Amino acid sequence: MSQSRISWKYLALAATLVTGSLHAQATYHLSRSIDGPIIAGSMIGLSLDWQWRSQMQGFSASDLQALDPSQVPVFDRYALGRWSPSAAEASDIALLGALGLGASSSLHADNLHQFLVIGVMWAEANMVTGTLTDMTKHLAHRARPYAYGALVPSEIRMDEDARRSFFSGHTSVSACNLFFTAKILADQYPDHPLKPWVWATAAIIPAYTGYQRIRAGEHFPSDVIVGYAVGALIGYMMPVIHLD
Repeated sequence: MSQSRISWKYLALAATLVTGSLHAQATYHLSRSIDGPIIAGSMIGLSLDWQWRSQMQGFSASDLQALDPSQVPVFDRYALGRWSPSAAEASDIALLGALGLGASSSLHADNLHQFLVIGVMWAEANMVTGTLTDMTKHLAHRARPYAYGALVPSEIRMDEDARRSFFSGHTSVSACNLFFTAKILADQYPDHPLKPWVWATAAIIPAYTGYQRIRAGEHFPSDVIVGYAVGALIGYMMPVIHLD
């Protein structure tokens, strides 16, 4: 059995055991002073994102010829020359799994009110992560590793998405959802014996997602590291700032 399947098995087992054997111990709240700025800022960011994306243009043939691998930091050159649709598909599956686990966090609530509060927190965490990720992509305009590869189809290398390498959205969103889920479980069931496994899985799955994005030629290692850090921080802190 692969490491990724084992990790999902442990997290699913932990979720089942804690919901079936213990009562939730933490409660969260919403407030205008916290959630108003989060939602307003995210909506403004999303509006800017749509506007900027509509203005973004892909690489021309001369742009691609001008890309110089020697200008890529040594640490990131590992990703150059890589192109794997199967790895990209694996990262998509990992991302969807992370989103599903994040969305299921509300199931650990003791009542309808807490169910709705945790759901809003999850939505806010993803809005902030997605907005920050996309706005950074537009500002950085970093070429993806596959843009340097002559064997990659030219229509893919010349697409506007080829300018959106920094930082990795798959990794940031995956980390956000897994750390959000782990923090909710840790708050609700602080003494559960499987808590270390939950945190371990929360750390492994985004790393796996990022690794597959590098294998796919979609991102450099630095894109993944920054995406991981940003997503994990947002996912962890969202329950913290809402905790009673």
